Amino acid sequence: MKIVEVNDNDIYGRVFNGYDIAQHFKGTDFDIKQLVVTKFSKADYVKSLFSNQKGLDLEYLTYIFSNKILSVHSLISVTTEYLKNNNYYKNADLVHLHQIHNSHFGLIELKEMLKRKPTVISLHDPWFMTGRCVHPENCSKWKTGCKDCENLESLFPFSIDNCDELWNIKQQFLKEVDADIIVSSEFMLNMLKESPVYKFLNIHLLPFGIDREKYNFSISKSDAKQKFGIDPQDIVIFFREAKEKGSDYIVSALNKISINKKITIITCSQKGLLNNLDKKYNIIELGNLDENSILDCYNASDIFLMPSLGESFGMMAVEAMAAGLPVVIFNNTSLPSVTNAPDVGVLVKNKDVDDLADKIKNLIMNESERIRRGFLGKELVKANYDLNSYEENLRKIYEESYKRQSYKINKKIQSKNEEIDFNNIDVQNCLYLLKELYVKLFPNDKLLDIFNQLDSSLINVDVKVHYSNINVQRLINLFNIDLYNKTKYYEKRYGFVLSIKHFLPYRFLRKIKNKLSLNTVTEVFSLKSELSHLNDKYNNLLTDVNNIQKNYDNVINDLNKKISVLSKDNGKQKEYILNSENSLYNSYKNLEIKLWQINTYLNKYLYENSLKFMHKDLSLKPKVSIIIPAYNASNYIANAIDSALMQSYNNIEIIVVNDGSNDDNATRNIALSYGDKIRYFEKENGGVSSALNYGIKKMTGEYFAWLSHDDLIDYNHIEMLVNFISYKENYNCIPFTNFKIIDENGDVDINQTIIAQLNCNDYKMSVVNNFYSLLQGEINGGSVLIKKDIFEDCGYFNENLRITQERDLWSRLIKKYHFVNIPYDTASIRVHGKRVTSTFNNVIKETDKKNLEILANFSNDDIMTLESNLDLFYKKIETFYKINDKEYMIKDIEKIRKDSADK
Repeated sequence: MKIVEVNDNDIYGRVFNGYDIAQHFKGTDFDIKQLVVTKFSKADYVKSLFSNQKGLDLEYLTYIFSNKILSVHSLISVTTEYLKNNNYYKNADLVHLHQIHNSHFGLIELKEMLKRKPTVISLHDPWFMTGRCVHPENCSKWKTGCKDCENLESLFPFSIDNCDELWNIKQQFLKEVDADIIVSSEFMLNMLKESPVYKFLNIHLLPFGIDREKYNFSISKSDAKQKFGIDPQDIVIFFREAKEKGSDYIVSALNKISINKKITIITCSQKGLLNNLDKKYNIIELGNLDENSILDCYNASDIFLMPSLGESFGMMAVEAMAAGLPVVIFNNTSLPSVTNAPDVGVLVKNKDVDDLADKIKNLIMNESERIRRGFLGKELVKANYDLNSYEENLRKIYEESYKRQSYKINKKIQSKNEEIDFNNIDVQNCLYLLKELYVKLFPNDKLLDIFNQLDSSLINVDVKVHYSNINVQRLINLFNIDLYNKTKYYEKRYGFVLSIKHFLPYRFLRKIKNKLSLNTVTEVFSLKSELSHLNDKYNNLLTDVNNIQKNYDNVINDLNKKISVLSKDNGKQKEYILNSENSLYNSYKNLEIKLWQINTYLNKYLYENSLKFMHKDLSLKPKVSIIIPAYNASNYIANAIDSALMQSYNNIEIIVVNDGSNDDNATRNIALSYGDKIRYFEKENGGVSSALNYGIKKMTGEYFAWLSHDDLIDYNHIEMLVNFISYKENYNCIPFTNFKIIDENGDVDINQTIIAQLNCNDYKMSVVNNFYSLLQGEINGGSVLIKKDIFEDCGYFNENLRITQERDLWSRLIKKYHFVNIPYDTASIRVHGKRVTSTFNNVIKETDKKNLEILANFSNDDIMTLESNLDLFYKKIETFYKINDKEYMIKDIEKIRKDSADK
């Protein structure tokens, strides 16, 4: 039987996503191939759906933009068409789908495809039962229809609540597709039983199995510890360092434990989430590990922690039990049933740090309890999670599924051209959004023919699109086919990456060169030799750019010659082209990083050298009030508070202002759990500005710092800002740091961070740049430090503004105070789906309106203090809007200039 396993990638999650199973089935009657979006291994049975990196880039951008612009997922897709046209898929007798949402498949088209193939679907998490999220936690709306979602910011984040629409589409998918469903735990089975589609499903409970022989270690635990350089007498605690695996709660619990024993912490996966634990414990952060290294960690450890926030099976918990480790878990996921807690697994109240600390401490102090639970865990794995049993049962499911669904194989399904009612308002609104998405993907391309059907008189962008509308679904299918054809075209078109990125290096290089050429800076700070060194770096970068361009030109010029020479060997021809393109692509990626590094290095050098010429007041240790406005903030507020509590600068107070949250006291309870570590206030809902003003009036500090409930600050953030204002020359300045862009999981988006910092205001003492920085939105509220007296002088945040309150306040402040950029990225700004579609359009509209208002309120005398020439000032402003495709602003700016001249 020919089977195709379909998944996001092959290596990560290999135990359950089909990669390992395909290996074990070799030499049997089952010929298994794995089709993946991203291939990491060199296995010959794994095939990538995409030909090269450009196809992968477009696949990922399609996913990102569809989430951000349409607030949907698994509808807009090129992956589905790639699967549909793949020969392994076409020739397969049976298809086994794994993580569909990670692979970005389009459900509408996939539904029709799977009516023609015997199909098995593994539900690795509850995503298929919800409208949007992967783990609904305490929410039960998925049982009846995900209307009025109360948390649009978890994975996958939306700005518009389309959850009910997507819930309906998924329900229809499961009802119409006759497939065999596999779940790995009683937890998932019980969820399905509560789902409205349960009666339509053919479900198999199949717990995963592991090779227990791998956990019969050849060396002792003492020797395993010494392999890591750990004292054999140390108690070793092992866990996966990731927020979704509960690492924040683990860190808080470990900080609470006070014990007279030597303890070593080993982590895998991510790094840098342990804050200051290294002051208390021996820390070994190993990052991503291969299978053998993970086995070494289990062997060297005494305790395994897995207080996951969402878990549908928990493979690492089973592995840890196979290694004879006691496993500590929360009571909210599949893990209690998988580990047979509390008898085998150590059960902790969900998100209860005190209980977690107590259970960990008890295991540390009680060796016999560790041994007892470790023995019980090994017996549990032996009885329930044997690999041979798993493989045998999976074979039976494949055979039964193929036999039961064999009617699909010869079923004739006539293709028909389904007409779309373009007069339907849902269709028009969807088409409008698809155009926005398409333009972002292909900014320099001709629009698709379907966009000729747009009728502006029918569009109403304030009306939510009903994606369950059959006409909308037909439109999306048509768009996906066009998108697939365009992606295939660009996979073969050499220079695509250059065409969309070509402007970026030159723009940033010019910016860096301008800084290197500032004679005033050179004279003031005596940086001649250093600037000369940086000029060499700049020239090397410029050479890199030119070489890449020449390389590209050479590839194009030689292509026809090579093709004619290699015309008889298509394999070599394709390999030559692919290698050339990959080389160009990687060169540009490396160039972006180099640009970021030199830009950051120069800014830091200028900043640190300027401080050498200033006079520091060593006695200045002002109290700083960190104000956290919070509204329905339970998802992230604990992380924000923790980051504030970890500050290296000690003279601080943390004020949380609950702005009328209506989340069943979830925000309130989290905040109050910190006790007297913070000051907590509640008020009626009035918006961020009102919460900030409330906090400012309650603060006892001399300086104000704003921390949004979903953002973070590094441990030295306040220290860096206070250090700046402690120099007498800076007393009347308002410092603000650079910032990192992080996603909903707290992971740094390196590309967005690079772009944000390259565009960020450079370190300069001149106030002239403050106005331009203001209009360009470079001063982020989460990175400033403002003296409280300034609010009395210039006014507070405007409580009538919900979007542009920062910009409004800065416009008043820059007339009297200097904003100065501190070129260290100590603030982390979380981006999780709010700048999109109608919300995004509204932000742009209000921001542009506020900018025009600010311009109108600046007199010619004000401008002359910033720029010596009015023509130059307005030319710079107009150039900025032209670069950012906002030429519609130019007429209004010219009117403001004329009105100003007439006064």
